[in-house]
Amino acid sequence: MCRALELAVKHKTHIDTVLAYRQRYLHNFDKKETNKHFKQYSESVCVLCYVYTLVHLQHGILMA
Repeated sequence: MCRALELAVKHKTHIDTVLAYRQRYLHNFDKKETNKHFKQYSESVCVLCYVYTLVHLQHGILMA
């Protein structure tokens, strides 16, 4: 499992942020998700929170 996702899951916070950054990375490099852990959490995370975070990432509102 990716360290960022591992920490987010362990502390039960910012999972949506980690997933959003992962999605942005995959989109920027025209790749498909292959990591089973990211697929698993992408299916179970709050979709509305995930989309909200992704939109803010695209507009540069959230900083790394």
